Amino acid sequence: MKIKSLKRDILKKDSSKSSLKLHTFECRRSKRIERRVLSRCYTKLVTESVLGYFEILPAEIQYHIMKFLSVEELSILSLVSKAVRDFVLKYMLTPIKTNQFYPRPCDSIGRQTKLLRMWIVVSNHFKNLGLLVKRATCLFPTKERLKIMEKFFSQLAYFSDSTSHDALSCYGSFLFVFVKGWEEKECHRAFTYVSDMHNFYKKLLPVLSNKPGFLKDQELLVRCFYRCVFLDRCENSNEFGVWLSFILRSLPIVYQARLIFILYGPLSNATEGVNWNAMSEDSDSYSNAGDLADLALAIKALFKHKSCSDDDIISILEELTSCPKEWLMENTSYLLMLCGESICYKVLGSKAINGKMKELGRIITSFAVVFLHEELSIHWVVKLVLEIAFNLGSTKEVGSFFTSIMHTFSDCLMALHTEGSDAEIQSMLRAQSEMLKEFMLLSIKSQVCKTK
Repeated sequence: MKIKSLKRDILKKDSSKSSLKLHTFECRRSKRIERRVLSRCYTKLVTESVLGYFEILPAEIQYHIMKFLSVEELSILSLVSKAVRDFVLKYMLTPIKTNQFYPRPCDSIGRQTKLLRMWIVVSNHFKNLGLLVKRATCLFPTKERLKIMEKFFSQLAYFSDSTSHDALSCYGSFLFVFVKGWEEKECHRAFTYVSDMHNFYKKLLPVLSNKPGFLKDQELLVRCFYRCVFLDRCENSNEFGVWLSFILRSLPIVYQARLIFILYGPLSNATEGVNWNAMSEDSDSYSNAGDLADLALAIKALFKHKSCSDDDIISILEELTSCPKEWLMENTSYLLMLCGESICYKVLGSKAINGKMKELGRIITSFAVVFLHEELSIHWVVKLVLEIAFNLGSTKEVGSFFTSIMHTFSDCLMALHTEGSDAEIQSMLRAQSEMLKEFMLLSIKSQVCKTK
């Protein structure tokens, strides 16, 4: 029995040892096979993914590589494929600040040269950023594109004051490239979106509803915003008329005229605001072309774009030349002269039809004085008078029209005799004589033609 029990114990020990050995045995694996399997996995991942080998890299390394690309290179890269475009757009909208989206400093000799070159560099950089966002969002709906544009630009925070002249100018450069080539309806969506994002319509209404000059700081802000963002980047009169019509479209005629003067009226060096009294009768002499040229360009752009009817243009000019006080008649005539023959004829023709002969005579008289002062041919004024006379209904109205012109000349000479200077009297006499000479030459020519 003892021998049997001993054998049983030995067998148990042997079996326990063998089981222990089997449990602790490690299978031997080939590194070559592991590398082959891993290589096949990577090859399949690269061939099936849209980004190729770039898909294998972690996101941190991907973004680190993108930092070495310029804005122009990112813009071109976004055109490669839809997947690459989505990746570039995702990289652009990350909150991490990178130096590639900020303009580089400009080193040059001389402070003025440095400032000028720096501004050119900054402006071109924001144009390139606008092109980048334009290409990266080209297949998105307009509403989504505008949201992405605003989000990207707001993350830059390059300027401490977003309402400064430099900040708004850069934003205008960025926006103008972004919307370039869009249809007019899409541009109007962009205008509405930008105005709503900056809550600017609510800032505009108090400026227009209060007395001119009461909120001079807000007037300058309105002038800076609309001109820097929308108007000053226009390359031709058609674009200028489109964007100006967007600004004026929802306003009544009185507010339209006032806003045009805020945008393009002369500035005052004394008050550092819009010079509302520069054109009024309180001024000593009429303004030069520099003060009125921009106003005339705005009126011509609206007239050419056909966003306003002829009656609206006439109403805007009447409101403009009486805000806040009646303009000096020479300033009104000068503005009409700069607006061109078509607009001038419509305004004067409207006054003739409505029987405003006295006012018409004052404008024609002022035309003659302005043309002589600017050393222009008075033949244009005489031609305009004859065209108005031919379109009047009766000879009585024609007689009243010419009588009004002559009476205005005599009244002006009498007023200048008591209050004016010798130079003003000589200028008025010369204007009257030149007009009479032109009328006499035309009548002689017509008589000669009839006899032949």
